[in-house]
Amino acid sequence: MKIRFYIAILLLCFACTAQAQNTGNTTGTTVQGQGNNPPEPPAEAYTDCKGKTEGDVVQHTTPRGDKVSATCTSSPKGLFARPEHPPR
Repeated sequence: MKIRFYIAILLLCFACTAQAQNTGNTTGTTVQGQGNNPPEPPAEAYTDCKGKTEGDVVQHTTPRGDKVSATCTSSPKGLFARPEHPPR
């Protein structure tokens, strides 16, 4: 009897783990910032590099209000400030 109880508990744990891993994007589309699509820089990142050239170093204010050193980097939408130590 005890062995059935332990097997049932073990199967329940596996089911919970499988369910927790499957709670992501269910639409079948790629979420921005995941996979091969990096997140889009905020509008302020483009403003920081207005009138600059690629490789210029600027001070960028993050959406959280932190001031960080960033390098102007080209993209299809224009130059944007890429933080030297981006958040994870």
